[in-house]
Amino acid sequence: MDAIAQPALIASSTASILLALLGALLFALSAALQHHVVGVHSRQIDGHAPPIDLANQPGTDAATQPRISVPAQAGPPPVERAGIQPGTVAVRERAGTAPAARTASRRPRVLTLLQRLVRDPLWLLGWVANLAGFAAQAAALHLGSIVIVQALLVTQLLFALPLSALPAGRRPLRRDWLGTVAVCGGLITLLTVRGTVPQTTARRDEVWLVVCAAAALIVLFLLVSRVATGQQYRTAAVAAAAGVCFCLTAVFLVLIGADVADRGLPAGLLNWPVPGLCASTVLGMLLVQHAFAAGSLPAAMTAMVITDPVASWIAGSVLFDARPQVSAEVLAGSAVGVGFLALGVVALANSPTLRDESRSPGSR
Repeated sequence: MDAIAQPALIASSTASILLALLGALLFALSAALQHHVVGVHSRQIDGHAPPIDLANQPGTDAATQPRISVPAQAGPPPVERAGIQPGTVAVRERAGTAPAARTASRRPRVLTLLQRLVRDPLWLLGWVANLAGFAAQAAALHLGSIVIVQALLVTQLLFALPLSALPAGRRPLRRDWLGTVAVCGGLITLLTVRGTVPQTTARRDEVWLVVCAAAALIVLFLLVSRVATGQQYRTAAVAAAAGVCFCLTAVFLVLIGADVADRGLPAGLLNWPVPGLCASTVLGMLLVQHAFAAGSLPAAMTAMVITDPVASWIAGSVLFDARPQVSAEVLAGSAVGVGFLALGVVALANSPTLRDESRSPGSR
């Protein structure tokens, strides 16, 4: 029986690996588009972008815009001669003619940013790529191990290199190739050590322990982001919280895929993992956007891409491995693979190739 099932297990694992690589490519494309758009709108909100000429905007009547004329003669302005403070007129004109700007200044920054993003075609295109990657990830998780699938998603950094280097006409650096070798070596080690481990959802009742532990980690990372002194540390903490959210998303996808396969589509979509999937995905999305807006792409990607596979390795081994591998050889080999992955991720995510260094100082 095992001899008959082994070829099917190998075929399923191979298809899972290919789908995970496709998902990584789509996620890399989505991250590149979203990081660019979020950065542009964040700089505009912070006031570092060139001011918008309201008189030339569509749907704006130029005749209704306030115009301030500077007198040519010397001496104090007319408002000073009338005994009125000059700043009073300017404040009143701005207050009377820009209620939208006044409202936007009182609105939380994240809401203002989201309002801009949902109207940007490039950001929406990034989400189309993200949803396609999400579908590929779901199929890969249904066919293979959550540990391997989430580890393979690290390769999105490999795909992010040409996406960042080609438009700017740059060539990958030596550290990029070394990081690539480390990531590939870590993945090969992890795949070799684990082999083809059958997956099961028989221990799904224990998922609440994983959810509670993940929720505690998310809260801890967010607290660290509030007290950390450096901007990059705060960005990394928020991105790490997002990585834990995406680990939970993968866990819920495995459970939903099993429910759909066993009970059919309607029953599978009406079961309790679906609300958990929605909550973890939405929270992860918000945290990622916040991390992209608050800091650099390398800091965010490094923390998120390391946290997700490590958390998934723990969750997958506890919940879904039919034969949990706890031997000293497997644990040592997995630690070596994860170590190579971490080194490669740090080298790639902090590479100048992934940094947007073509911006002028005024646009930073």
